[in-house]
Amino acid sequence: MGRAANRATIRKRIRRPLSAAERSRHREIIEDVEQSKPSIAARGRSALALHDRLQEAVQALKAKRQERGLSLTELQRLSGIDRARLSRLESNPDANPTIETLSRIASALGVEIWVAVVDAD
Repeated sequence: MGRAANRATIRKRIRRPLSAAERSRHREIIEDVEQSKPSIAARGRSALALHDRLQEAVQALKAKRQERGLSLTELQRLSGIDRARLSRLESNPDANPTIETLSRIASALGVEIWVAVVDAD
């Protein structure tokens, strides 16, 4: 079956009236989605906040590196992390480093990364 024929078949399926059971199931799905939206949005905001905190940590480590006068090549030697990866972490706002990576960089710079568990506001 060619693409055009396949599209025509799909269109026919889409255009056929739904049965009462299908309409009912469709309404249930829409209701489930609507009820889930606040939870999905909250998880998204939480993920973005976490990403922002990681980026703040990366920028703080970058500032420490610069404060100590270290190049990325020197930090590579001290941390064992590839120079290109270090550069991407420092310059890419979408970078998503692991705690282990941040810890290795911090250790190479002579600082610590602290992770705290606190009650949410």
